[in-house]
Amino acid sequence: MASATLKLDTSQWSRALSQLGKRGPIAVARGLNRTAMSERTVMARAVATDMGIKVGDAKSAIVVDKATAAKLTARLSSRGKRMPLINFRATGPFPSRGRGQGVAYTARGGRQRIANAFLAVVTRAGDDGEHAGHRGVFIRLGKKRLPIKQLYGPSIAHVFSQLLPVGEARRNEVLTTNVGHEIQFELSRLQA
Repeated sequence: MASATLKLDTSQWSRALSQLGKRGPIAVARGLNRTAMSERTVMARAVATDMGIKVGDAKSAIVVDKATAAKLTARLSSRGKRMPLINFRATGPFPSRGRGQGVAYTARGGRQRIANAFLAVVTRAGDDGEHAGHRGVFIRLGKKRLPIKQLYGPSIAHVFSQLLPVGEARRNEVLTTNVGHEIQFELSRLQA
């Protein structure tokens, strides 16, 4: 699991926070949460670009543990298993039946090819006799038809941990602005 934590030194707003009283920590928590959501969006785009997957798939794997008035810390984390190679825009003849040049997929910003791989839908009998299955990229483990093995790409958590500086740059860019905005909003509500 990879994670990034948002913390903030509020000394520059100490006077405003003392005026707000109990509403002060709420404003700071909202600013931290806005920053965390902004960082999540930037990280999801960076992970999706690096891995060659959809931004929505990357975003769903990045979790935000939001700040509260009692806990002024927001945390981004990502965990998960390696993704099936079919999710990396894998293409090839389907079904291949021996005619094909393998499977091409997008990863690390470019197209790559696995010469002896093939696309297939693997089914297995369910409890009620219905067939359930999934489409994937497979290779044979020997010269015979079976056994076969499904191929996987990297996990989102692994790529997320490598791209933490991208999120940190976004955090540094918007954190003080977001918290300052929320404090000013609460002050305007107090004065009205």
